[in-house]
Amino acid sequence: MKLPVQNARDIPPRSGAEVRALALAVQANLVMLRLAECRRRGIAPEDHEIQVAPPGAVRALREMLLAPETISALGDPQLHLLLHEVWGQFCLLLWLFSQGNTADASLAHLPEDAEMHCATAIEAKLFEVHAVLWRMLFELRLRHDAAYAASPACDADRSLGEGIPAQALGKPVAEATNEEIIVTLHEYVGMLVTLRWVLDPQADWFDPHLREVAEKPF
Repeated sequence: MKLPVQNARDIPPRSGAEVRALALAVQANLVMLRLAECRRRGIAPEDHEIQVAPPGAVRALREMLLAPETISALGDPQLHLLLHEVWGQFCLLLWLFSQGNTADASLAHLPEDAEMHCATAIEAKLFEVHAVLWRMLFELRLRHDAAYAASPACDADRSLGEGIPAQALGKPVAEATNEEIIVTLHEYVGMLVTLRWVLDPQADWFDPHLREVAEKPF
């Protein structure tokens, strides 16, 4: 799939210092959510499918940390989906700093001169993430909206979707269950929010517009 790449933005992305601060807050949130799910499932943290180490003290962007009472108020399904959304944020930040995605990956000890991908690469990643997210939403709509599935609009969208290679938990999206798609969809939402926040220094992390998906993939 070829994705369009916009011209470089007039405003540069956020500084490495800002994004490193975000990385610590995201990793801390991921640790808290994972521990909460382990307690509810009655399993040891080392047996959870997501492995991540505590990042240590978070001194900047503390307003991005999840409050314990917020986590406690979540139902089990909501907790699981939020965990995967934050996992998407974490994986995107690993990519951003070229840290790989391994079982022992951590963002806690990035050096002050750690380089991010350039703005052009971040833009391209944004187009890719948005397109895959759109493809998953299309698949769910195709399955659950009979009127849309029979419409000319669906035929046009199907042609677009055929050019987007999307997987949900390792399966082609067309072969995945609804539950597998929804979990993966939340991971991509986490990636989308992170990319848009990094690219726009004026963006508010909690702005719901960062989560929006356009009517067309690109």
